[in-house]
Amino acid sequence: MAVDAPAELDTAAVPLDAPDTARARWAGLADPRRIAIVLALLTVGGAALRLYYAWRYNDHQVAGPTRLTGDEPGYDYLGWQLARGRAFDYEAQPPLYPAFLAVCYLVFGHEYAPAMYAQAIVGALAIPLTYVVARRLVTRPAALIAAALVATHPSLTHHAERLYSEAVYVPVLLVAVWALIAAAQDPDRRVRWLVAGMAISVATLTRPTTGLLFLLVPLCLARTRRDRWRTLIPAGLGAVGLLVPWTIHNAVQYHEFLPVSTTTAILWQGSPDYYHLMEQRRPYLDIWTHELSAAANGGHDPTRIDGDRWFTRKAVRSIAREPDVYAWYSLKKAGYLWIGHPSADWGYAPLSVREMRTYAGWGFIGRVFYSRLVFPLLGLAAIVVLRRRGKLGDHRAILVVLGYFTVVSALTYAEARHSEPLVPLLAILIAGAIDARGTKQVLDPPAADTNDQTGPDAVAEVAPLVTGRRTPRLGTALRTALRSRRRTRQPRSMRTTAPRLSHSPVAKLVAIVVLSRMALLLVGYLWVANPDDPTVERAGFTATAVREQINTFDYGDPTWYRGIAEDGYERRAFTSTPHANWAFSPAFPAVWRAVMAVDGGEPIVAAILANTLMFGFAVGLVFRLLAPDIGDRAAFLTGLLMIAYPATHHASRPGAESLFLLVTVGALLAARHRHWSSAAVLGSVATLTRPHGILILVPLVLSLLRARRTGTGRARVVDWAGLVLIPVSLVSFWAYLRHLTGNFFAAVEIQEAWDLRVAFPYRSTLAFFTDPTIVDYFHLNLTPLSVAVIVAATWAAIAGFRKFPIPIPPCRLGRDQCARGRESQQHRSQSPLVVAGVPALRRRGGRPGQP
Repeated sequence: MAVDAPAELDTAAVPLDAPDTARARWAGLADPRRIAIVLALLTVGGAALRLYYAWRYNDHQVAGPTRLTGDEPGYDYLGWQLARGRAFDYEAQPPLYPAFLAVCYLVFGHEYAPAMYAQAIVGALAIPLTYVVARRLVTRPAALIAAALVATHPSLTHHAERLYSEAVYVPVLLVAVWALIAAAQDPDRRVRWLVAGMAISVATLTRPTTGLLFLLVPLCLARTRRDRWRTLIPAGLGAVGLLVPWTIHNAVQYHEFLPVSTTTAILWQGSPDYYHLMEQRRPYLDIWTHELSAAANGGHDPTRIDGDRWFTRKAVRSIAREPDVYAWYSLKKAGYLWIGHPSADWGYAPLSVREMRTYAGWGFIGRVFYSRLVFPLLGLAAIVVLRRRGKLGDHRAILVVLGYFTVVSALTYAEARHSEPLVPLLAILIAGAIDARGTKQVLDPPAADTNDQTGPDAVAEVAPLVTGRRTPRLGTALRTALRSRRRTRQPRSMRTTAPRLSHSPVAKLVAIVVLSRMALLLVGYLWVANPDDPTVERAGFTATAVREQINTFDYGDPTWYRGIAEDGYERRAFTSTPHANWAFSPAFPAVWRAVMAVDGGEPIVAAILANTLMFGFAVGLVFRLLAPDIGDRAAFLTGLLMIAYPATHHASRPGAESLFLLVTVGALLAARHRHWSSAAVLGSVATLTRPHGILILVPLVLSLLRARRTGTGRARVVDWAGLVLIPVSLVSFWAYLRHLTGNFFAAVEIQEAWDLRVAFPYRSTLAFFTDPTIVDYFHLNLTPLSVAVIVAATWAAIAGFRKFPIPIPPCRLGRDQCARGRESQQHRSQSPLVVAGVPALRRRGGRPGQP
């Protein structure tokens, strides 16, 4: 019997941002003392890990300045200048990190190793700061997860190895984000916006990219137009107030208006001029040596004010000249920020394991893939989870900051190092997604129904969890959460169908097909474009290189299909040799020709896109066909298995597989809904796609017999006549080939040119048992696996066919047997499609009200 939840279980009355809410009690991990101990251990462990990497790096380096590379000499020069009391005379760097180095040099002397150890300690402050920021948005256990991700992230732990500003910038940026979230949660207090602006200015003095953040964030976080101005003014005053002294210093030092520092030609590095250098596969250091060096470009030093302005004007002219190239390059840079720039981070071998193996081990490769691929994908998945749980609005400040840096990098210049300070923000999003899923079990009381077995005891155990009156042990909390969601299973006879999925399963399946095929093409491109032979030039992410790799699909059957789409069928007298395009059916070439007429671009690209979409919609139709019989979830799983099956990679190549699957399943679905004319047309297209599509007549005829016998649909004469269209379409195509070649069976007899002949079913399977050494085209003996699959599919088809609603003729069967047969047919699957094993493994009756 259902039990009404007590008043203590009303979670709507509990503020989500309260420090001791029920959201902080999931899984029994919210004891403040335990959290403090674990956080302290994480901080100490993270600091120790950073100190270890700094020690290991210093142990293999010489003691002189020759060990410094990249931006390290500039930072070291400025820090040592400040330590000796001299002026800050380098306009390409902001002052905060050189000031940090100056303090280290004053305490330890001009030594690099102690400075690295000091910045390892400062970098470890990001761990508790991540917890503090996350605690504003999620529960204590989830905030602890975010801190653990930051403590162990490879990119952050290795910041201590170099004299770069990231080790200081990450904690400073976290303080700025914390101030912004605190101000957004209490927007009426202008002092908080003032503090937030000051925190942003401190971050700007560490890295200038943060400079315009104070303009964007208040506008995005405020609810109304009035609140926007009320928040923008104090935030702007706080940001500008701390920058004014440094701007005055620059005016006195350089006699120019310079708010923070020069941009070092960062806009030019994101312009079409730089993109064309990338197309030439120029390395990043080579471009700096020849294009950005003052000795090579006529005296324009990008680190100086006049040189930086000269490059900025050059970049503006380049963007105005080629805005389309700039837009395309900007889209790429939005991805380069997270996975790395091809010229600077990868040497034009993105995500190439073989390239990294030449100078690093598997541990380094694993860290790179985790940092630059897995972790950003986890952050993206967290955004999806938060949106579905309705918690995305709580993380709006995090999303605005991430979007700001992504847009700035897309407009200027992007590389993986620029995204490393954003790792704690991604960790908070991931923790928020875990929190959104973890708290649902405790916060959502079970719905009241007659089958609920929670009872008063379960409610009594859940109530203290929600109200925060006690903190149970981890095992007790997990058992309570599981018990609160447990329901009594209905008898098989009472269940009609599985619960329907949320949103549109068909749209999900189509999206999964498109995304998975894009990922497969990307992985295949990276594998093919990075050969083992070091003498072979590696392909980059340029339009020309990608087009060349995609055009490699133009071999075998796609070449014949493309020829038919462009020039039609060959007109000459029939001979069995040489090869001729008569062996290929006309439906897919017709679709390809239509797609090329609309697209007007590369024919192979158009065919791949069309086939990918057709395969996605075909999987969606399979779901629609099976869901009434086996339930939405089982049908959705069937679609996922189809997508994951290795052989379905053929569905994206320029072939007829996707079209054949689409029209075949479409014909069966039309027959299920008694649309006989549509089923006949789609069956005809299936026959014109592959000759064996004529077998679609069998399930369509059976469906018509079923409709006539059960009275669930009208089986008119015109419906039977419509099915004649299927064989007529095949006969018409053969007649057309007779007009071209003089041979009515040209499509069949030309198969001999490929050594293909009509054979009985399972011929290759039986041949394996007589000759087990069959080797396929790619010299891999996959025949045993194929035989196992064929045998399993045959058994499953027979098992499913036993449940197929075949009309039982009243021949010599007794009257009682016929009655029992008709009675048993009422509980059988109504689908005209027999999916291998699915009806046999999971049988369900039709939905109420359906025939």
